[in-house]
Amino acid sequence: MGWFIILSIFITNLLSCAHMPCQTNLPEKLAKSIRYEQICTENGQLAHVATLDPAHIKLKLVKAVGNPSLQKVSQLAHTNNALIAINGGFFHADGKAVGALKIDGTWISKPAKNRGLVGWGEDNKLIFDRTSSTFPDNPWWEKIDNVVGGAPLLIRDGEKISVKEEKTLDNFLTNQYARTAICVDKNNKIKLIVINGGDRKTYGLGLKSGMSIDEFSDFLLSLGCENALNLDGGYSSTFVKKDLVVNAYALSFLPERAVADALLVIPNDSSLRTK
Repeated sequence: MGWFIILSIFITNLLSCAHMPCQTNLPEKLAKSIRYEQICTENGQLAHVATLDPAHIKLKLVKAVGNPSLQKVSQLAHTNNALIAINGGFFHADGKAVGALKIDGTWISKPAKNRGLVGWGEDNKLIFDRTSSTFPDNPWWEKIDNVVGGAPLLIRDGEKISVKEEKTLDNFLTNQYARTAICVDKNNKIKLIVINGGDRKTYGLGLKSGMSIDEFSDFLLSLGCENALNLDGGYSSTFVKKDLVVNAYALSFLPERAVADALLVIPNDSSLRTK
């Protein structure tokens, strides 16, 4: 009986933490080309948003090393001297990518399913698309330097699109989880977004924090996103600012999760950094 009481108190505390009020902060200028803001939605969901000028940054895609090839986003950010970093695509326990992953012109993994992906070259011009299990010949995939897969593709040309074609699990779409996305807005600025929350394990405990895919798409539209891709989420969702993880997983006592790859933001000129 004693263990039951302790467990009940523990879960109650977790639930109260999951529903703590959030706060919108004034945008923080990390560099001339990089702005960070914390946004509290009308439903009390906390979002972390970086807005980037593609002309003055390097958007760098990096693969974790080791055996398994997994590292924390904060480690990858620190090693590469990045001001902002988020987690990348989905992955297996051994660190192998699930879906498309191409870094600096070298294919690491090609997609096995009809899923979303985003690619870019030295000019940081983002291209959003979907591929199929046959990965047909397409000039931009072969010519571009970096490609990372996600699921699903959320927004195309300023409108929400159907996600059924990507055949993800229904509960992945409808449950409220932590989410990560990359988008380009109406002003051709790049946005990296992470939503605080949990995953399917915390959802089972009653910690229903985060956003459904539909809610996430609506939120991204409210930010002005013209094209957007959902990346890995849940416990993987990580937003690093100046070497610090600023987002919170629903089970906040757990350490930062090691992931397979990450997207890093590095100013083109070190003099652009703020003190």
